[in-house]
Amino acid sequence: MRQSFARLERRMLKPYQKAELTFDIIKEIGHNGQNLRTCVTSDHQLDAEIVTKENLKSKLNSPAEFFAESQALYASAHPNVVQVHYACFDGIATCSVELCEA
Repeated sequence: MRQSFARLERRMLKPYQKAELTFDIIKEIGHNGQNLRTCVTSDHQLDAEIVTKENLKSKLNSPAEFFAESQALYASAHPNVVQVHYACFDGIATCSVELCEA
């Protein structure tokens, strides 16, 4: 019970907010297996074309693994690694990255 109260107390002291994303799919550019879909999308908030990678929540090994990978990419600063804009999880795990034209 004490551990539950400590968790609740942390949440009360550090509340978080949820954000809503709005984007339109322009075209699909990849489909790796049954679970992952990669699309060029138009992000309304950024007014930009970006790439979104969507993974069905039910097909994930673990949400923590998805966010760990997204965090590692976000922390990378390498010319051969795309920059992550955001990652979210709302029924579909979505990671948004910059669009690089070849």
